[in-house]
Amino acid sequence: MFIDRDLWIPAVLPVVGQFVTIGVCLVLRAGFVHGPPRLVYGVCLLTDIGHFTETTEKFRLNPDGLLQRFLLRVGAKKLPLMSALRTYFRLLGTAVERQGGTVLNQVGDSMICIWQIRRPHDAASSGGRGEQRSEAVRTQVCRAALAIAQHVTAFNDAVSVRTSSGESLEFPTRIGIDLGQFETGYFGGTFSTEHLVVGNPANTASRLEQLNKVLGTQILACLLYTSPSPRDRTRSRMPS
Repeated sequence: MFIDRDLWIPAVLPVVGQFVTIGVCLVLRAGFVHGPPRLVYGVCLLTDIGHFTETTEKFRLNPDGLLQRFLLRVGAKKLPLMSALRTYFRLLGTAVERQGGTVLNQVGDSMICIWQIRRPHDAASSGGRGEQRSEAVRTQVCRAALAIAQHVTAFNDAVSVRTSSGESLEFPTRIGIDLGQFETGYFGGTFSTEHLVVGNPANTASRLEQLNKVLGTQILACLLYTSPSPRDRTRSRMPS
């Protein structure tokens, strides 16, 4: 199950604090307990919400009066846009993890996920089993991308957040997929760390995601990823 870090950190640390010192809690919160960066061969899947800046401006809540500001400050009143984003990313994260993927990072309106597989020559040297595993992972990634597209459509149809003019909130989502070698690790300051993916597959997946805007598509995958299995090629148009 995909759980937002901002949700479980406040829930877990008070419990942990009953058994360990405050220093240990600060270490956990700061993200010091992490392994070294890893070199991975696998698939990168990146999602991004179209027209997100314009959407945030349209649906930004402007509280009137001290009471509404106070209720927002103490959490007694929800922010519709943030609540919708939490639901949106929870749906996407669940779709990825059900297909064996890992959600590495979520920043703003973007999410990056990975699936680790064997290199082509390693898969070939291990016999048919390695190639079958690689093929199975490719299928899982395709299924995750299609599941994300389905979840986004259902989310956009069901969301009840509207502007004063009656315009409904929507998160049109684009997806880019690439395959190759990349590095993963934690980077950041003392009390704020991010799990990042560094390498050509992440950059290419981002460019493919942006290329969807030009082609009018929703999902694009690189030829290196699709060529071993023509039946897994995915091309889906954005809903009109």
